[in-house]
Amino acid sequence: LRQISQAERLQVDDKALALLAEAGDGSMRDALSIMDQAVASSDGAVTAEVVRGLMGNVSTDLLQRVMKAVDANSSEEVLRIVDRLMVEGQSATQFARQLVRFLRNALVAKVAGAESPMLQVSSDERARIGEVASLFGEEELTRFLHIMLRTHNDVSYKSEQRFHLELGLLKLVHAQRLLPLEQLLSGVSVIEQPSGSTPGLRSSSPAPAPRAGAPN
Repeated sequence: LRQISQAERLQVDDKALALLAEAGDGSMRDALSIMDQAVASSDGAVTAEVVRGLMGNVSTDLLQRVMKAVDANSSEEVLRIVDRLMVEGQSATQFARQLVRFLRNALVAKVAGAESPMLQVSSDERARIGEVASLFGEEELTRFLHIMLRTHNDVSYKSEQRFHLELGLLKLVHAQRLLPLEQLLSGVSVIEQPSGSTPGLRSSSPAPAPRAGAPN
């Protein structure tokens, strides 16, 4: 995209190029089509704000705020953010899609580092993604991504989009207190303990029967 913009003598900044690449979602034709629209609707210079306006995207700063609210266990803050989005006429589906990508990038940054070439984002976004990655562990980010992928599906194909988006973000806030997915998949359940004690784990599978002739 940078090479094409230079060859065509178009003024497209790096942040806008990163957003165009993301908007193309792997399709060069789609990315170029959006770039043409951005050029036509700009006053000579294509900026990130112009591309966001075309795509209905929110700023990376808002996505970072969501994850900081998750880190602070602030249910009220994430609900305030959703309310602001709806009042401004933003798309719940597009926001969920952006947060999925943001979490994927944060997970890559956690695993491979914020300077990894697998992150096709601007330097400003790279810094924000790196900061969010530093707040959580790899397992937490994986769980968050799983939650938001399901939320994006719910928001895209079901009615009451706002409610599904709010529910998904609240799940992020409470994810650390929910039973880990790994425990559910392995058939491990929590043993109820008296108040104040640490819960233990037990397998949901029955204990093996004693061998014949073995003492009871």
